[in-house]
Amino acid sequence: MEPGAGEGQIQHVIDRLVSLGFDIHRSTGESHTVVGAIGVGPDFDPRDIEVLPGVREVVRVTQPYKLANRAFKTEDTVVRFPNGVCIGGPEIVIAAGPCAVESPGQIEIIAGRVAKAGARILRGGGKDKAGWVDPSYQGIGSASREASEPAVLQDEPCHVTLRRRDFSMISLDAPTWLPAPDTKSFYARVITPLLALPRSGDDHLYGWLDVMFAFCEGKPVVYYSRYVPGPRIHAIARAHRVRLLHRPIAAIPRPLLERNGRFRFLHLTRSQWDALQERVREGKRAWLATGEA
Repeated sequence: MEPGAGEGQIQHVIDRLVSLGFDIHRSTGESHTVVGAIGVGPDFDPRDIEVLPGVREVVRVTQPYKLANRAFKTEDTVVRFPNGVCIGGPEIVIAAGPCAVESPGQIEIIAGRVAKAGARILRGGGKDKAGWVDPSYQGIGSASREASEPAVLQDEPCHVTLRRRDFSMISLDAPTWLPAPDTKSFYARVITPLLALPRSGDDHLYGWLDVMFAFCEGKPVVYYSRYVPGPRIHAIARAHRVRLLHRPIAAIPRPLLERNGRFRFLHLTRSQWDALQERVREGKRAWLATGEA
């Protein structure tokens, strides 16, 4: 609209656009008003609007994100929080905090540290999403190589073994539990190629990294290890355009390393599995009944 367009002229344009079937998004700035019309029809003629009083020009916006496009809203979008912090203005605002809030004491200590470091917003995730991603967590894609033969913990009533992880590969891009036939799944793109590695050939760290880096093509990969990655690992990363970020494994708290470095594997017969499933269903029914009460 023209800088001097009156409210009546603006409303007349909006009414005309609505009658043509458009959804309207109005943005009023200090100097002029922009009327965004969403949902253009194939037979729409911009000249029908350009001739209306107060209209400066009509511009077709073909780029995505029309509601955030500068053609619709020329000024910055600023989100203001109750504590006075603003996001979207001239100041760079940093939010920091733990991936998972595990205790009141933990979040209080971290809040003080991130504030001292200059962060203006404290963030934190749910407790079910651990800060160090558990390779067994179903919401992620993961594959682990066993370090040695498992130790048998018990045979009866179920066979239970203790297994140790030599190393784990974890991705947030695709969970392991997606159907195996899905070509985009972690199972199809990582686990299946890993299973195909010849035991006497590439079934080692370098072979596994080659498969994982192929999955992470063109993306950064954080490499936790007590050793600095050598030329061979960097060569594999370059071959897949992977940006390798080394972090010392000591950066991960020891309790988390010990917890995720080993796991128990439960072997069940078919009848034991069916009985376990029934117990799960019974527990779910009881939980739902309690909630309804």
